[in-house]
Amino acid sequence: MTVELNHDDERNTIDARITSVHNVAIGDTMRLPQSRMTQKGQVTIPVEVRKQMGLKPSDRVEFEIVDGYAIVRPVRSSILDAYGAVEPRNRPEDFRAIREAFERGVADEVVASMAREAPATT
Repeated sequence: MTVELNHDDERNTIDARITSVHNVAIGDTMRLPQSRMTQKGQVTIPVEVRKQMGLKPSDRVEFEIVDGYAIVRPVRSSILDAYGAVEPRNRPEDFRAIREAFERGVADEVVASMAREAPATT
């Protein structure tokens, strides 16, 4: 997708016009979706573009400027893609028990470390 930005000094707004979109069909005709940038620099990505790009709420996008045009691409996070890949040991997880076990483990390590570092008494 390519976005063309135009600043309107009188209205103090910036219009963002999508100048090329790959395979975005709307009904039986092909048209280029448009959006207007707010004073805060926010642009709503039209629904048909979001669907084509597979974007959902809270997804991240990256921008690349090439020859004065902005290229918008979805950012795919490997951590988010892996969400749900590991089955929990218990359903539902007992997070309190997990945290307590973790804290006991840390406390045991600290005590052992202090015992190793303590000067020998005679």
